[in-house]
Amino acid sequence: MSKALIAYVTKTGTTREIALVIEKTLKAAGVEARTLPMSEAGDLSGYDRVILGAPINGMRLVPEAAAFVEAHGAELRTRPVAVFAVSYMHGAARGNWNRAIEKSVRSAAEAAGARTSAIFPGRVGSPLPGFARLLFGVPRDLSADRVDLEAVRAWAAELPKALG
Repeated sequence: MSKALIAYVTKTGTTREIALVIEKTLKAAGVEARTLPMSEAGDLSGYDRVILGAPINGMRLVPEAAAFVEAHGAELRTRPVAVFAVSYMHGAARGNWNRAIEKSVRSAAEAAGARTSAIFPGRVGSPLPGFARLLFGVPRDLSADRVDLEAVRAWAAELPKALG
């Protein structure tokens, strides 16, 4: 049986929620999985697969995620890795903002040697104020909660195959 680590950073709890859905989906597929905050996931030697998750802030993965990849890059590249990000605005904002988010996730995925990556919609505490909607091109009626756990489950169900 393979053993997977799902290591995450969270600011509001959404990334943790998604990481736990990934863990549950992997376990249902027969994969031994454990979810830990990145700050507690220093030793990767007991895992043959690693899934990294972090929120987007300022159109980039949070610095803690980049630091984890930098600190563990060589070790990550010796095993199958997947990366996911959580972004409230991805897919709803103007193209240039989406591209900036995608570039950040792609950069982290490449640095970690990831075989697959995904960006999931997140949530905010309240709808964006008018100036932010205007700046980012976000529709006025965009729900404050865009989390799509079915999309997470679908991606997670493909991980055993994608990670070998």
